[in-house]
Formats: sequence, C-alpha cells, structure tokens
Amino acid sequence: MLDQMFENLRRTADFNVRTQQRLFKKWAGLWGVPSSPDTASEQIAKAQEKWTEFVADLVKRQREKLEPQLKSSLKIAEEACCLVEAKDPEELLAKTIKLWQKSFDGLRQLCEAQLCDYETAVVKWLELVTKEPASGFSRHEADVPGVSCGSH
Repeated sequence: MLDQMFENLRRTADFNVRTQQRLFKKWAGLWGVPSSPDTASEQIAKAQEKWTEFVADLVKRQREKLEPQLKSSLKIAEEACCLVEAKDPEELLAKTIKLWQKSFDGLRQLCEAQLCDYETAVVKWLELVTKEPASGFSRHEADVPGVSCGSH
C-alpha cells in the first residue's frame, strides 16, 4: 500500500515538473527567449553586458552633468553671502531674484538632462528586452513639453 502511494506521489511530482517546464518554455517563448538553455544563457549574458555598459556610461554622463551644477551652486552660495552688502531693499530684492533665477535655471537644465537620460534608458531597456529597436514605442509620446533631448 505504501509503495502504491509513493508511486502515485512520484508520478504526480513528475507531472507537476513537466507541466511547469512546459509553461516556462511557453512564457519564455513569449518574451523571445529561446528554449535552449545554452543559447538563452548566452543571450542573457550579452544583454546583461550591454546593459552594464550602458548604465556605466549613463552614470558617467550624470557625473559630468552634475559637476557644473555643483560649481554653479557653490558660486550662487558665495553670491548669496554678498547679499548683506545691498544698500537698500530694492537692490536686495533685485540681487535675490537674480540668484533665484540662476539657481532654478541650473536646476531646470539638470532635471531636463536627467529626464532625457531616463528616456534613453527606458528605450535601451526595451530594445534589450525585445531584442529589436523599440519601433513600436514612440519616443515623442514620452517627451516632456519644452524638453528637447536631441537624440530623437
């Protein structure tokens, strides 16, 4: 009796494993992953390598964009310390507005650059996942009004 129960349990487990494998292969096929494990692991490794290179380049560009912003912020902070030299309230107001505009212009430029990099990252990710250029994805649909990424 125990033998029959263990045999039924073994067959049920085998059936579950085969069903899970078939489902996995079917789902992987929907994502364009080949059914051969060797080919799939090679493609995944290549995609990971491309993504790693892309992210490293993206971080480098972000650093290059942040350095001028930080220098500008330091200069604005130094200029803010000179506000006490204003002779009257109108001069103080004018200098404060000028510093405020410089600060927010720099911040706006940095945010626009980061949005463009984010958009580029999303498109690159879609290309890596679908293994083809993201032709069905219009980059213009994701554009932020007034932001020109220059890579369209």
